[in-house]
Amino acid sequence: MTTSNDPLDHACALHDRSMDAREEGRFTDALAPALEALALFEEHEGPEHPDVANVLNNLGTVLAELARYDEAETYLRRSVDIMEALGSGHGPAIEMIRGQSMRALGDLYRMMGRYRDAERLLRSSLELVEREMGDDVGELSSALNNLAIVYKYTGEFDRAEELYQRALAMLSERFGEESVDVATIYHNLGGLEHSRGTFAKGEPFARKAVDIRRAALGDDHPAVAADMAALAGILQELDRTDEAVDLYRRALATFERTFGDEHYETAVNLNNLAAIHHSRDEVVDAERCYTRALEIKEKILGPMHPDVGLTLNNIGVFYASLGDVERAAESYRRALAIFEATLDEGHPKLEVCRRNFADLVDDRAAGA
Repeated sequence: MTTSNDPLDHACALHDRSMDAREEGRFTDALAPALEALALFEEHEGPEHPDVANVLNNLGTVLAELARYDEAETYLRRSVDIMEALGSGHGPAIEMIRGQSMRALGDLYRMMGRYRDAERLLRSSLELVEREMGDDVGELSSALNNLAIVYKYTGEFDRAEELYQRALAMLSERFGEESVDVATIYHNLGGLEHSRGTFAKGEPFARKAVDIRRAALGDDHPAVAADMAALAGILQELDRTDEAVDLYRRALATFERTFGDEHYETAVNLNNLAAIHHSRDEVVDAERCYTRALEIKEKILGPMHPDVGLTLNNIGVFYASLGDVERAAESYRRALAIFEATLDEGHPKLEVCRRNFADLVDDRAAGA
């Protein structure tokens, strides 16, 4: 076996190694080769080359998965700037990188709760892909899926479903019903029905995602854990809490082993476990899980992220059920301040939190 001495060949090999690690869910392992590849491309092709932008997309995506959002934004913003400065008319390969740079930054803004910034970038990415590479099923389905996720978070459920179904149809036709790309759409369709409150309709989608991805990747992959956690959330709403707790705990073990104990997915699972403990009157366990989930979310997302508001609302419900009106009211006030600053009027999360706070005030007045 021979090894090339060409630094660009080495840079490409490092980039491929990083991408492989990322696909396997080994995000920490993906960092070092991505940074080394970036340095080599910058040295030998210049800091404004499309290959640099391509590596920046991967590096920013890896950092986003590790919840290192500020660093991710720096790299992804730079990638978008490189591609904007380059201009159009350089062929489909360059247009693909341009679309991916917008999509990666849009995905990051969605994770950060900046939904309108995310929508703007992801709509632009979709328009570019449809215009320049509409026959590329992988690129087009990704663009459709990622924009649909934003619409789910903004409460525009019908728009989200239309995009998901377009992506599902083309992926199923091209790659078959058992591909991991199809599993991703089923996962998201299940999540959409969960957000709509049509939990029974979402369960088959969520189960398909688990079954397909587990067969392809095994039980210990973080993507499988995410599928299990999503299914658990639906089962929880259907009052099938024993199966939900088992799935949450298995998912939590994978997330903590893969990402450590201060990752977004860990916080989400703790929040959901807390709700089950609450429903079972396991007060100490519920408070412990809620408190830890809130600490993690505030640390990695900042104090004004909608996901922080979601956990604060849940904590308000918890304290209200215990008759602790002051702590419930404080939690609701903080949640409302976040939702009113970050979500559109009429968003389901905002409306639910307002009702919860109003009910608390009415109950306190009735008891006065």
